[in-house]
Amino acid sequence: MNANILIVDDTLPSLQLLSNLLTGQGYKVRGILKGQKALSTARLAKPDLILLDIKMPDLDGYEVCKQLKADEQTSHIPVIFISALNEALDKVKAFALGGADYITKPFQVEEVLARIENQLKIQLLSKQLIEKNTQLSQKIVMCQKLQVELNNQNKLRQSILNSAPVGICLTDENGCFVEVNPAYCKLYGFTPEELIGQSFTVHFPHAPAEHKLELMQQYRDFIQDVQNNDKGEFTVWRKDGTELMVDIRRNGFQQNDGKYFVVTTVMDITERKRMEETLRTTLHTAFLAEAKLAAAQRLAHLGNWEFDVLTQKFIWSEELFDIFGLDWMQPEPSFVTFLRLIYPDDRPLLQKAFKQMLATGTSDEIDYRIVRLDGQIRYVVGRGEAIFDEFGQVQKLFGTAMDITQRKQVEEAVRQASAREREKAQQLELTLSQLKRTQVQLIQTEKMSSLGQMVAGVAHEINNPVSFIYGNLAPANEYAQNLIRLTQLYQKTYPAPTPEIQAFIEEIDLDFLVEDWQKLMHSMQIGTERIQEIVLSLRSFSRLNESELKPVDIHEGIDNTLIILQHRLRAVGDRPEIEVIKNYDKLPKVTCYASQLNQVFMNLLSNAIDALDCQSSPRRITIHTSLKNRGLEQETKYRKTLEFPLQPVNYSIQRGQKSMVKSKPLRVSLKRSYPFVLAASSALVKRSKLAQKRAANTLQELGKGKQPNSPVVVIRITDNGSGMSEEVRNQIFDPFYTTKPVGSGTGLGLAISYQIVVEKHQGKLTCFSLPGKGTKMIVEIPVKS
Repeated sequence: MNANILIVDDTLPSLQLLSNLLTGQGYKVRGILKGQKALSTARLAKPDLILLDIKMPDLDGYEVCKQLKADEQTSHIPVIFISALNEALDKVKAFALGGADYITKPFQVEEVLARIENQLKIQLLSKQLIEKNTQLSQKIVMCQKLQVELNNQNKLRQSILNSAPVGICLTDENGCFVEVNPAYCKLYGFTPEELIGQSFTVHFPHAPAEHKLELMQQYRDFIQDVQNNDKGEFTVWRKDGTELMVDIRRNGFQQNDGKYFVVTTVMDITERKRMEETLRTTLHTAFLAEAKLAAAQRLAHLGNWEFDVLTQKFIWSEELFDIFGLDWMQPEPSFVTFLRLIYPDDRPLLQKAFKQMLATGTSDEIDYRIVRLDGQIRYVVGRGEAIFDEFGQVQKLFGTAMDITQRKQVEEAVRQASAREREKAQQLELTLSQLKRTQVQLIQTEKMSSLGQMVAGVAHEINNPVSFIYGNLAPANEYAQNLIRLTQLYQKTYPAPTPEIQAFIEEIDLDFLVEDWQKLMHSMQIGTERIQEIVLSLRSFSRLNESELKPVDIHEGIDNTLIILQHRLRAVGDRPEIEVIKNYDKLPKVTCYASQLNQVFMNLLSNAIDALDCQSSPRRITIHTSLKNRGLEQETKYRKTLEFPLQPVNYSIQRGQKSMVKSKPLRVSLKRSYPFVLAASSALVKRSKLAQKRAANTLQELGKGKQPNSPVVVIRITDNGSGMSEEVRNQIFDPFYTTKPVGSGTGLGLAISYQIVVEKHQGKLTCFSLPGKGTKMIVEIPVKS
């Protein structure tokens, strides 16, 4: 902008500062030290703007402005007063004499530039407005003369309405047309008769009904304020259906009779209207900006500050004094004093922010604490930026500070409330988990009770006829032996039998019958003894009469379980048999719930058999029992050596042959045969979250009375199946978790087993497994629970 600016100031430094500043912005500047000379200079070469100091020796600024405004040649030149006088009366006097603006020394560079630019724009817009008004006045005069010639009886309002080059309409409070001018009818393609009495929504024939209702509601909201006016660009439709973009301006008013009306003009956007709106907005913003800023800072608890890098002095707003608890009537604190008001731990953060502003011109938004003089600690959020001179050096720092103590208190309250709710949720989750475990245990206990009753009933029903058969075998055998001896005596006494007897002897093959009868009786005896063993195992497994803690032989429980599962251990079709290797240590009787512990053995052995279901030969389950007396160190040592004697046991039942058990001492090193055991035992195997909670509860609630070195029976059941991943292993003790197909498992076996071992017997149930290497389940039961 190449505007001419006249600077009048009797202070040479101030004159030079303003001249350099404005010259650097591209303005043409002339500087005058005296008021009288300024008057003559302004008349000779009329400037676009005058910056006028008030205190001058010959003529003060007030007199200079008065004479300028009195002269017709210079009255239009805007005058901005620049003075150190900051009293309201000084400003009022300056504006009363015709001053366009007032700047107080010391001033800010941006403020001076903004106010100068604002006044130059206003001056330019005013000139353009005058020119446009002159042109419009000429058009109006021409229209008026034409209307007088056509109809001298028409009223002035009707003449202007009909002759206006823009469309004008008058609508009532219901949005119906009351009056339209020809230009409006021509614009939309309607006749006055087609519009009068119709709603303005006739111009939106294709709009949905709800959109028309929305337009009507906006219209009613608009007319409630009689001083309201608005404008906007809209798409409307002519009568023939063609679209039309129009600029619509509306003004509402209320007549003396209380009726509301709206005058709407439809025209192109003109330069005159644009300048009027811009001028109105600029003036309104200029007068209210300072008041709004002060009010906003009070409402938002937002203070601002200015720091002069050269003088090392602060300028604080009133609200910033309130935030720091200082008296705003006192001078601003120094930078050192300001740092002392910062919470000690946060001072390095503020110093870093100031260094960042000096280096880059801006800083990140930071939260810090302050310590007021009354001892209160407040939370503040601040941000700042720097202003550079033309040489790139920082002149001043500007910043804001907002008190966010209340927000921090609310955040802390919310955090504490959230923590309390999370704690409640965790307690509810633990309660629900305990309830589910109890429910599962009750269901499983009921199932096992029913199963035990059924098993005991079946065993009883089988035992009666078997006992009858077994009890009659001895007499039957004795009778048969007597008959055989009788036959032999007849053969000896009568060596030559009759032909009929000889024929019958040959028919029945008497020699074979005598020999096979003895084998047959022997096989029947073995079979009945085997049935009695099975019945005894079933009754021992159910243990219906042992619902309390009693000393139990662990080996007997395992053997009984194996007998029940023997049908799954034999070779069937293409599946080879599962070899069971037992290595039993000498164990004392364990005080426990026998039926529940048998249920654990049943679950663990069934899972081992399931794991070997698709395994090719050899399929092997190893059961090892031992007594641990020296705590965890002995078990850790065992897991590292993993060497123990094993006894292979083969089960087979054939007709006429008693089950044979072959035992041969064998020394096996699992360090060679099963490297996965060593790896799994030395790795840190995480138990599932539920298992961890159970173990923690068990140790806390039930383990307090347990002797640290009390004897513990350890049962290890190992299979050479497919093993499992760590993800699966971490969930195997969770209720309802199963890897078996739908319908093949409930997912409760190991969960119930865990409860029986850990919660009922204060023991341990641990799993070690790796994919493709098999699985080892370790049960540890105190000898005296």
